[in-house]
Amino acid sequence: MDVKALLRDHPAWLAHLESVEGPDLVLPADLATELLRLTVPHEDIGAVLAARPEPGSGRWWLAERCARSLVATMGRPDDGPPSFQPLPELGPYFSVYAFLGALPYTLAYHRELGIPAEVSQATFADLGRLVAVHMTCGSWLLDDQLRAYLPAGSHILAFQRRFRLLERAVADHLAAGGTWYGRVGWLPF
Repeated sequence: MDVKALLRDHPAWLAHLESVEGPDLVLPADLATELLRLTVPHEDIGAVLAARPEPGSGRWWLAERCARSLVATMGRPDDGPPSFQPLPELGPYFSVYAFLGALPYTLAYHRELGIPAEVSQATFADLGRLVAVHMTCGSWLLDDQLRAYLPAGSHILAFQRRFRLLERAVADHLAAGGTWYGRVGWLPF
């Protein structure tokens, strides 16, 4: 995957990622155990593991640069990293790897600030909740049939484009019947 081509429409973000310096991406040796420790739901563990970027790939480069960006701006809330651009091509679990890459540096930063390990653990356990809660959206606004009624530049269709709809074949079949149903999609981070 050519991630720089994916970022072509986001030149400022690409320039930031190319310029940020920091540590190389190192993932936990026992990734599944770490994901469980971070309370990633059991039903998502396999999919998160399958989404692991390969070292040397464009996805690895991007995960490393995102982690570097998080580490470089740590402790400076007014100078945080640029917002992660929606790139559905990366899949719903890509951002987990950016956070995993920043995890050891964040834990070290917490120790420097005197934050107890239990507080850090509870904070990072929220990653699992976010995987479970914030990657899905159920709404009638995701119904493909709206494209026939709304202008291409409408906000609702822009909202739809941020999601990858599930069970496309079933949705197409139901759309042929002319009935609108709510759908579920995920929001890329």
